[in-house]
Amino acid sequence: MNTEQIINQLLSFGIPFYTKTFEGDLCRLGSTERVYDPWWDRHTIIAKGPDEDLPWLAALALHERLFPDLITAENLDDWMPEGYLLIEEKRVIEACEFMVEGLGKYSRDYSGRRSPDGGRR
Repeated sequence: MNTEQIINQLLSFGIPFYTKTFEGDLCRLGSTERVYDPWWDRHTIIAKGPDEDLPWLAALALHERLFPDLITAENLDDWMPEGYLLIEEKRVIEACEFMVEGLGKYSRDYSGRRSPDGGRR
């Protein structure tokens, strides 16, 4: 699905989607999951059965496509296996540097709570 189709799918499930709001929520909360979870409380979502996972997958895809430079907790989760692989290959210093770099990116974005325009709050 392309980005427009994903957004339209969210709308068809009863989830209003505004790019600027999504970006602001990602910046404020630091996690796609933290943005997605309240959707179920705020909206009457009509996704049922196998479609129940689509809003979560849509949120992940939209984060990746619309704001790829915005580091979230999910990015850290994605990077962990790579760090562990480096350790298994006895490349411990490289693994530590890799993990510290990822954590540094995340903490730079969220220690001061990044605003959607890139500034600090």
